[in-house]
Amino acid sequence: MASGSKASVRSVHVSKANPRNVFFMGTGKSNWVTSDMGKTYEQVQDLDLHEVRLHSRQSNWMLGASMSAGCQDEEKGGCFKVLYVTKDFGRNWEVATNYVVQFDWAPPAANSTAANKRGKTPKHKDIVATEYKDPAVTPEDNLVFATIQSKKRGNQVFGKWDKNIHFYLSYDFFKTEVLSVKHGNRFLFGEYDYLFVAAVNPADETEVSLQVSRDLGAKKRFQTALLPVELTEHSYTILDTSEGTVFLHVNHQPFDQNAPTGHVYISDWSGVSYSLSLPYNHRSADGKCDFEKVEGIEGIYLANFIDDDEPDVDEGIDSQDGNHQGGAGGNRPKHLKAKTVITFDKGGIWSYLEAPDRDSMGNKIKCGAGCHLHLHGITDLYGPFYSSATATGLIMGTGMVGSYLHASMSEINTYLSRDAGLSWYEVNKGSHIYEFGDHGGLIVMAYDEGETDTVLYSWDEGITWTPLKISDAPMQVENIIIEPEATSQQFVVYGWQNDNGVLVYLDFAELHMKECRGHDAPNSDSSDYETWTPSDGRLGGKCLLGHKVSYTRRKRASKCFNPEEHERKQLLDHCACTEEDFECDYGYYRKIDGGACVEDPSVTKPEQTECRDFHYVTKGYRRVSGDTCVGGSQWERVRVPCPAWSHGVIGKVIFVILLVVVLALAFVTGFVRVEMVEDCAKSIKARFSSGGYQLVGKQGNMPASMVDDDQFGLDGQEFTDSAQLLNHAAGDDDDDDVESQFTSLPERQTKSSAVPRLSGPAGDNDQDDLLGFN
Repeated sequence: MASGSKASVRSVHVSKANPRNVFFMGTGKSNWVTSDMGKTYEQVQDLDLHEVRLHSRQSNWMLGASMSAGCQDEEKGGCFKVLYVTKDFGRNWEVATNYVVQFDWAPPAANSTAANKRGKTPKHKDIVATEYKDPAVTPEDNLVFATIQSKKRGNQVFGKWDKNIHFYLSYDFFKTEVLSVKHGNRFLFGEYDYLFVAAVNPADETEVSLQVSRDLGAKKRFQTALLPVELTEHSYTILDTSEGTVFLHVNHQPFDQNAPTGHVYISDWSGVSYSLSLPYNHRSADGKCDFEKVEGIEGIYLANFIDDDEPDVDEGIDSQDGNHQGGAGGNRPKHLKAKTVITFDKGGIWSYLEAPDRDSMGNKIKCGAGCHLHLHGITDLYGPFYSSATATGLIMGTGMVGSYLHASMSEINTYLSRDAGLSWYEVNKGSHIYEFGDHGGLIVMAYDEGETDTVLYSWDEGITWTPLKISDAPMQVENIIIEPEATSQQFVVYGWQNDNGVLVYLDFAELHMKECRGHDAPNSDSSDYETWTPSDGRLGGKCLLGHKVSYTRRKRASKCFNPEEHERKQLLDHCACTEEDFECDYGYYRKIDGGACVEDPSVTKPEQTECRDFHYVTKGYRRVSGDTCVGGSQWERVRVPCPAWSHGVIGKVIFVILLVVVLALAFVTGFVRVEMVEDCAKSIKARFSSGGYQLVGKQGNMPASMVDDDQFGLDGQEFTDSAQLLNHAAGDDDDDDVESQFTSLPERQTKSSAVPRLSGPAGDNDQDDLLGFN
């Protein structure tokens, strides 16, 4: 670093393998590391890094990217991105490859199971006391995925689709590489070993298809996503894969139109076949979508959609407050009517939120027909709907009661649900930012519509709130954060005062609340705990995804703290199937708020190419993945025998065998016939010693051979054409070397295979699953 110059930290990266190791990526060529949780710091090799990826198992391994010298000085060559690798935590870097677009380590094998999808964050005292040792290096530890521009010369193409970019994998840091998806420009990992790749159509670089793998691409087994649309797809956002199926948001509008909506599709178990789940899901220009999973509970999701059928009624949107614009570069235009919906069956049916009866002041809320609770999502600046896996059943959000969501500040209030979205309470007036602690037993929130010097906290899930002054002067609160598991009683409030950043540390453990008791005897008078069964409101309010599950959690009125992890989940029983346990099959759809699955006549059904003994005929429904209900034959697919034998695989094999036999017999017959005629001719010639003989009643000579007139004969031209065809099939063409390495992907089975725009993961937000270029 030059003398007198200053450097600052741009980002902080903590090793998942060893939380003692922290890498600080700075400005310019300044980077620092600590291997003892901050007791000491070390400035490492000068390298102007723009992004890094830490290894999940090997605590000292990192990938990093930097721009070439030609990006600053044209005389030093082309401008391109360089991929580096280090095995000593940034102290020494080596070049792996050039012209890289996107890169990452292969996810750990534990990614394939839901139980291991998210590791626990060690507590501070455990990190300090534990001595870490990396596991032995396996071949999978060396596996790196990257999209790379194949023509490595001149300036690299940035920010748009390019047919010369391909998706590769390497086990030796690109000393050798394997082409996995040709024209694959962007990729994204999901849970349950999902790997998604956007592949450009080389004939039209504005079109992209989504390739899906269920083995992280290790065996190059990719299938093209089958979507029931006749529309061009311009970008994808992978909304969720946490329960084995894929929620996929597709933008169907061109980039320059800044489309505020897209359609949400849900896959079957394979992740390949999709049906429409929620149309017109609200989105921002950079791909963030108002769509969130309720953490810790199966099958429940919240979303906002735009209702074009809603009458254009003035509800204060055009007031001075109406210009409170959404965040993330893409807000909802004033005239769009956004509504909040919830699903309890993994997208099978979406329903409106039930409005609370009274407000936080105890006043009766007037809500007539068509009136519901609507909440802001992450596309707005107000507090979005939010949940935590360790705060069982709790959801918070800001919004309003009415016919749709609008931006009038005077009507925005803060709401809470303690039964995973089935019912709601208004807990305070105005918009707030919030966070759960102590397994949901402690809630902290702060007013965020302006400056404040106070936070509010509650030990009884919002029944009462206690103010706590945190600053001598008012500050604008940006957010409230807690450790990832949200089980502690320590919070950090951050924001700014007069353009200066402010951090405030809050430790509620110092209040010495009593410890909760009676965890082993929930529901008893002496216990601070209760049992709770999540439900969608059907079948007596006890079923969700076809089964009854009981959770043990703290009673709302018990003001105490939870000393350890206490959420106890127990499967009680399976439920009888209802229509709500089934989602619409491929080519069928439901309207918002339920109803039967209706066939979409615009969807072309894929032709059946294989059949072994039997196949299934749809009734328009398919069981929701993970639903364990009993019965349901009236909605299940019907098993029927295969159609005509020639359509099945076995039938085709038999047909081919018979054809070969017929051709063989015909050939043998012809050959025998030819031999017989030749023998006869030789015998006649021998007998009559003549070059020919005259037929009775006919003039002329008989041909010496009949082969030329035989219908089974082949002339030279036919052999020549066959030889040319074989040469072409062998790949004797002018394409790049990369062409001969690639096995073609299957064609899409819909009219439009277009899908421009995919951008890879970009941080810790659950919705950086955007596949597109911004």
